Amino acid sequence: MRRRWEYLAEAQRLSHAGTFGWKVRSGELVWSDETYRILGFTRETNPTLDLVFDRVHPDDLDRVRLLSDRAAQNGMDLDVEHRILLPDGVIKYVHAVAHAGRDNLGYLEYMGVVSDITERKRAEEERQALARNLQESKARLEEAQRVDHMGHYYWDLLANRVVWSDELYRIYGLTPQEGPIDMAMVREMIHPDDREHVFRAAEESVRSGAHSEAEHRVVRPDGEVCTVQGLGTVKRDASGRAYEMFGTVQDITERKRAEEERQLLSRDLQESKAWLEEAQPNASPTSATGYGTLRPIA
Repeated sequence: MRRRWEYLAEAQRLSHAGTFGWKVRSGELVWSDETYRILGFTRETNPTLDLVFDRVHPDDLDRVRLLSDRAAQNGMDLDVEHRILLPDGVIKYVHAVAHAGRDNLGYLEYMGVVSDITERKRAEEERQALARNLQESKARLEEAQRVDHMGHYYWDLLANRVVWSDELYRIYGLTPQEGPIDMAMVREMIHPDDREHVFRAAEESVRSGAHSEAEHRVVRPDGEVCTVQGLGTVKRDASGRAYEMFGTVQDITERKRAEEERQLLSRDLQESKAWLEEAQPNASPTSATGYGTLRPIA
């Protein structure tokens, strides 16, 4: 029997879970060694509800007292998670569960387990903080892409699965969605005169490992044609097998139009300059003055 108690005590220590009993009528509490350790008391301490409440974090105290009072009145089972504040300032998270029963005299009593879940809670808080940071980073990335009219994609070459960023959907005139994009639909949206060039560049990049670069036109669902600049790089595993392509696609329609307008103006300027140079040798001095031939006064 002694060995069994030793095994039980060791199991509680390893699992950071202690047992307790509460006789509601008398207020008597019985704790296991691990419960003493969790709550920060020595074995010489006589456990009472007041001592427990003294350890409960001030922000959780009213809630814990209310649950304790309700349990003493109606004998409901307990399941409560709260913080405790130790004298040295250390804060722990504990989870207590208890089942109501009756003693030999018919009085209400509870038997339960209190677990130190501090590490789990801190790991959960870190995970939530990381998730928030990830969401914030994603939001900043999406905003940067929206401002720069640049989207990105991941192409799983083994599963032939392509995932787009929201801005890439918008560049193609599509509504952003979760999950992979239908590449057959994308192929049809690439301008027919550019289609072969685009996919040949991608295939060459996968084959040779060279960076992919392709400028092409996209025909959006509303019929508007835009020009995009695509860049891609291939990742390979230790054996040299290509397994993923990551790339960016930027909408350069406005830049292309500005270049075309600049080129048009440059051509017009060159034509005007050539016309002037051609016209100047044929101009007579009198015609240049605009006053005709000057005659002396008699």
